[in-house]
Amino acid sequence: MYKKSFIIIFLILLMTFLISCSADFKYDFENNNIKFDYGVANVPVDYEKKGYSIIVKQTEIPNLNSSGLMMSGYNMGDNMFLYCYVNIGKVLKLDKNKTYEGTLYFDVATMMQKSNGNITDKIPAQSVIIKSGIMPLKPEIAEKDGIYRSNFLVGHYMTDEEYIKALGNIAKINYKSGTDFEYKTFDTNLKASTDNDGNLYLIIGIDSYYIGPSWVFIDNIKLKIN
Repeated sequence: MYKKSFIIIFLILLMTFLISCSADFKYDFENNNIKFDYGVANVPVDYEKKGYSIIVKQTEIPNLNSSGLMMSGYNMGDNMFLYCYVNIGKVLKLDKNKTYEGTLYFDVATMMQKSNGNITDKIPAQSVIIKSGIMPLKPEIAEKDGIYRSNFLVGHYMTDEEYIKALGNIAKINYKSGTDFEYKTFDTNLKASTDNDGNLYLIIGIDSYYIGPSWVFIDNIKLKIN
């Protein structure tokens, strides 16, 4: 009897400990409680004058009755990495210099239909890759030889890097005709350490190899870390 009671108490304490060691970040862009910053890399320093038409803003998603973070740009070079980020270390009050593992889910609202061809054909849907990660570095860009470069490795097409993972393209799953947006869910496992101040940045972006316009909406972000 005492042994059984001890086991029950132990399990309760263990569950309490595990719950206390985990943290959840959820955001659906239905309000402005959390501000996402953004940047664009692998573009000329005068990209605004050259017509890249970068737009990142919280707005309504057409035909989905929901708000999201619109990420739009007109790639005019080999590739363009447009990303948004938020310091989840501060939002979740994470410990300093601690390694965290997490599972990330989020939806991308896309209207791009799958086309015949591959990356070398520069087709819209399969040539725009969703990438994401967590890292202690604040995402920044700096000029190098007339091009804005990021302070973290993005990876080529479907190649993963230290912090950034390639998750897939923006082609619709259901291949509907017309221009309706539909959700495509992405998920990945992540691991990184906070810095001396407890900073840990969540980053989500589109890596476009398509010369032309690309636009998606980020929505329903869920990150569970421990």
